[in-house]
Amino acid sequence: MTERKCKICGKPIENSGRRVYCSDWCYMRSVRLKAAGYYNELEPETRNARVKQSQEKLRKKTIDFLGGRCVYCGCDDFEALEFNHKNGGGTKEYKQHHHNAYSMMRDVLKNKRTDIELVCRICNAHHYLTKIKNLKDRWTIVYK
Repeated sequence: MTERKCKICGKPIENSGRRVYCSDWCYMRSVRLKAAGYYNELEPETRNARVKQSQEKLRKKTIDFLGGRCVYCGCDDFEALEFNHKNGGGTKEYKQHHHNAYSMMRDVLKNKRTDIELVCRICNAHHYLTKIKNLKDRWTIVYK
């Protein structure tokens, strides 16, 4: 009887039976490779549409997780809401660590990030000017 080898790494499979992978890691690697192959075969327009759809789904999920409203004024317009770094430094973080919005949103959903709050664009600008740039708060923001 010939010894079976793993389809991914080529190691012998002990007590193989019907198994074709030597470990869970090799099995998951095969799943990822198949998914990547399928993804690369898609037309660019289809691929771009799916990426955009995935981004919007993750953004909505994160906004819902953070309460769905601006923490300062209560605005709940999905298009007006942004993620704000409470202590500033969001742009610097992205440039230094090559983070992207995906990883930030996933970290928020896993409760790994507590320095992110949900604000509308107007309150985000106000927060930046008053808290980060230390300008005097001379503005009155009126919402209709």
